[in-house]
Amino acid sequence: MVSRRKSDLLSNLPDSLLVTIISLLPFKQSVQTSILARRWKNLCLETTNLVFKESEFVNLSTDTETIKSKRSLFVSTMCQWISSFTGEVIESLEFSLSEPVSFEKAIVSLTEFAASKQIKNITIDFSSPASRKIDRISMPLDPKAFWLTNDTYECLERTLKLVKIKNFRGGSNELHVLKYLIRRGLVMEQLDLYEAKGLNDDQRRLVLTAAEEVQKNVERGSKHLRITLHKA
Repeated sequence: MVSRRKSDLLSNLPDSLLVTIISLLPFKQSVQTSILARRWKNLCLETTNLVFKESEFVNLSTDTETIKSKRSLFVSTMCQWISSFTGEVIESLEFSLSEPVSFEKAIVSLTEFAASKQIKNITIDFSSPASRKIDRISMPLDPKAFWLTNDTYECLERTLKLVKIKNFRGGSNELHVLKYLIRRGLVMEQLDLYEAKGLNDDQRRLVLTAAEEVQKNVERGSKHLRITLHKA
């Protein structure tokens, strides 16, 4: 009886308030909520703060095959979600995936989706709590050519203000992306680089050199941009 009353109270709330409430739910719970009724499904697909966390789907303490299966489920669910998204604007996007290898196309799709929705804040985390191994990811595009020739997304000129790069290692692919963002981000205010954990001395020097490169030698599209390296 109490549960029904609570359900009735929620159902009587205006759509705008329900969208705000749903935006605060974990991604997996939002997916579960979306199957309750058509109204809830439509509202879930209008949320403005998206958080896709692998940890909600994957238990890294289980066996390898189960982890792979759950990780694939997480990525496919995320891709299905963004393909059905009905909102026009996204305030913030947080995405974490501990093993991005073999999911490169999905990552590119997510990036393009975020850019098309006038994104303001982005947080990316490819760090793995279970491994200190550094993998080289084979992207389905040449990063240097892509980021030098690609047209400027509207969000870079009008809305994107905050970017967080987690598990930063100072690699060339990361630098190509950062230089693109710094040069084209006309309203960017903050770029936070979070150093990856478990690096040796040589790898830490690479991170520091890369941070200095983007700090000193890259022309900024926004005079208000502040770049900060956070050590592990």
